[in-house]
Amino acid sequence: SSFEIELDTHNLEERLPKNLEVALYMIFQELINNIMKHAEATEISIMVHRHQDQSVSLMVEDNGVGFVYDPAGFTSLGMGMRNIRERTTAFKGEVQIDAAPNRGTTITISIPPNYSRK
Repeated sequence: SSFEIELDTHNLEERLPKNLEVALYMIFQELINNIMKHAEATEISIMVHRHQDQSVSLMVEDNGVGFVYDPAGFTSLGMGMRNIRERTTAFKGEVQIDAAPNRGTTITISIPPNYSRK
C-alpha cells in the first residue's frame, strides 16, 4: 500500500526517558501496522507533543475506512490494541479512540507528567 505520512513534533528537543521512548515507538509501530493491514488509508497524520507540564501526547490519525468502536468493548479489539492499552497504562496514561465506519480513525495517547512506570 502507499500513503503519505505527516509528522508534527513539539517540544522534543530533549530526549524522553528511554523506557517511555521505547513504549511510544512500539505503540507507533502497532498503530502503523494496524493502518497498513486494515484501514485502506492514503494519509496518516502523527503528532507527538511534550507539553509545558512535561506530559506527552501522541495522536495518530488516518483517512481510512474506520471501524465500529464501542468504548465498552475495548477488550474485544485485537491483540495489538490491547498491547497499546497495556503499554499506555504502564505509564499511567490513557488511550482514546475516535472511529466510525467510512470516517477514518484517530487514536490519542495521553501520558501524564509523572510518567514513570507503575
